[in-house]
Amino acid sequence: MIRKTLPDPSTALRRGSGDVLSLSKGQGSGHRLGILALLLLLPLLLFAPVVLGPKTLLPADNLFLFEPYRAAADELGVGVPQNPLLNDLILENYVWKQFVVEAIQNQELPLWNPYIFAGHPFLANGQHSALYPLSVVFYVLPLWRAYGMFTWLQLGLAGMFAYLFARVLGIRRLGGLIAGITFQFSGFLVVSVVHPMIIAGASWLPFILAMVELIVQQRPALGRRQATLPWALLGALGLGCQMLAGHAENTYFVLLITGAFALWRLITQPTSKPTNKSRFVSWFVGLLVGSRRAAMWLVVMLTLGLALGAVQFVPLYQVATTSFRAGEAAASLQQVLGWAYPPRRLITFGIPNFFGNPAHRSYFDLFEWRTVPVTTNSYGEPILNPDWGIKNYVEGGAYLGLLPLFLAVIAVLANRQISKSANRQISSRLINWFRHPHIPFFTLLALFSLGCIFGTPLYALVYALPFISQSHSPFRWVFPLTLSVAVLAGFGVNVLIENRKRLLDEKAGSKKQETIRNSLFVIRNLLLLNTSPSLVSILAAAAFWGGMVTLAGLALSWVFFTQIEPLVERVFLSL
Repeated sequence: MIRKTLPDPSTALRRGSGDVLSLSKGQGSGHRLGILALLLLLPLLLFAPVVLGPKTLLPADNLFLFEPYRAAADELGVGVPQNPLLNDLILENYVWKQFVVEAIQNQELPLWNPYIFAGHPFLANGQHSALYPLSVVFYVLPLWRAYGMFTWLQLGLAGMFAYLFARVLGIRRLGGLIAGITFQFSGFLVVSVVHPMIIAGASWLPFILAMVELIVQQRPALGRRQATLPWALLGALGLGCQMLAGHAENTYFVLLITGAFALWRLITQPTSKPTNKSRFVSWFVGLLVGSRRAAMWLVVMLTLGLALGAVQFVPLYQVATTSFRAGEAAASLQQVLGWAYPPRRLITFGIPNFFGNPAHRSYFDLFEWRTVPVTTNSYGEPILNPDWGIKNYVEGGAYLGLLPLFLAVIAVLANRQISKSANRQISSRLINWFRHPHIPFFTLLALFSLGCIFGTPLYALVYALPFISQSHSPFRWVFPLTLSVAVLAGFGVNVLIENRKRLLDEKAGSKKQETIRNSLFVIRNLLLLNTSPSLVSILAAAAFWGGMVTLAGLALSWVFFTQIEPLVERVFLSL
């Protein structure tokens, strides 16, 4: 059964699948270091010009949208900014960093910003990330270069941490690599480059969850003895760094998800195996006995982490309580839901630029085979770019990739398969559901995140939590959705690898029994790409043939474009 193809995480950890933390030498260690180095270097594919070259990530041309720079734009030959959505990076974050650098040079602590009205708390604000460890690159490099360096290193860490988390969960190396790439190149993190504090804070979530998992598993650190203290200390360090990144909303998400994951793992990780006589009772007793120590160390991790981040978070909390969004001035639930994704935005999970891109000034017309500058919309009105979406492109950045989504679906459906001979009692269903507890958790988290992103009544559960009413961004639940899909994609790779092994074993065992294939058998092999029938092979074949049909449809639309153009135009206008 497909259900058996997923490795038991606890067994995998004992066998060393989580040995990414091990310092032992050998071929396996070389592979681990190679993958980590690859994940660190991959962001250079996007950011090499601003890390190694003479370019900068700072959108200096955006300054010419405002006076007094606008008056000199024509004289200096500055045209329309490449991307007007990047204003925050140059008008806000750059100024913050410059203020911090000047304070360091003057050997002062930047507590107060005198340049906003009559003055404003600066260090307490947090979003400048002045106390964040990796911000040291802004203090030792020129600011124009530091932004590219910081972004590269932070996205590299995001991929490495996601890979680490996947390996700790028992996912194979290839699955861990897919999870790491999915997370670090996700639409959420890439478009959030305009907000360094967001990518800094979000990168630490998989690392913190990995430490939670290791505490619950009590995995040995050095030697064979069960350990919790090293993981608690590392988890506290990760949580402290996350809080020092200075984005309060991000920290709220991290604490919420970490708490939910810790509770889920304490419930689903009994230390004693269920007996045949009373499986559910045995599981419950194991839960009560085995979770006490792990729960204690999780509390230690949380306490130490909060203590490390308190230097930033306590003053930030004091400032937040005086915000105009607090108290009676807070937005109502209906107002907050108004900032959620509209249903039509669902299409961007498959086609990220379906509603255009504010950084584009032209497009390549496949039908006429030429580059067409963007000057007017379908109504003949002048426009600067083809962006026609309701949501801000940065806020609407949710693309995860087609392959990760497909792999995530495989993991979810494979985990639901149960043996035909399985006992249908409630206790048996619970034990089967908890057999691979990570997949159910991240499936539920992904579905809940989608509900929040699109403004369903589920968001009322979040809105009722303390302080969250100040957040006007249900769309930011794309953050936990991104990590959930990355993890599930890793498990999907596990399913494919294990099913391939099972298929090879079946072919080897039945080779002597094969006779002449009839026409029906040949057709089945063609449709299923020469694989035996299974959930995974059917899904893979559906994806392959679906892609072929899509390509054929595009080719036909090219040939008959003149006839179908009016219909396509009516469909687009209806959106």
